[in-house]
Amino acid sequence: MPHQSLLHDIVTRLQKLVKEHEQLKKENTRLKTDLQIAAQQKAVWLEQERLLKDQVAILQTTGKNMDEAGKKNLEKRINEYIRHIDKAITLLNE
Repeated sequence: MPHQSLLHDIVTRLQKLVKEHEQLKKENTRLKTDLQIAAQQKAVWLEQERLLKDQVAILQTTGKNMDEAGKKNLEKRINEYIRHIDKAITLLNE
């Protein structure tokens, strides 16, 4: 009889471990998917940042006809966009 009780305990523990293993496999799959999505989002943000920086460079060279207040306002808005993108990239890297 003691052997049956011991065997029953082992089987119960084994079943529990199998369930935990399955749950961990599902979580691992979900985390891998989340990581792929985050990497894709990061690539999009990096591309947008590159495009905005290109636009800034173009506007700085062609913006010579703007008045000083217009230039400062434009530069301020562009810098805000770049800061927002940098923050998003930082969050994606965490």
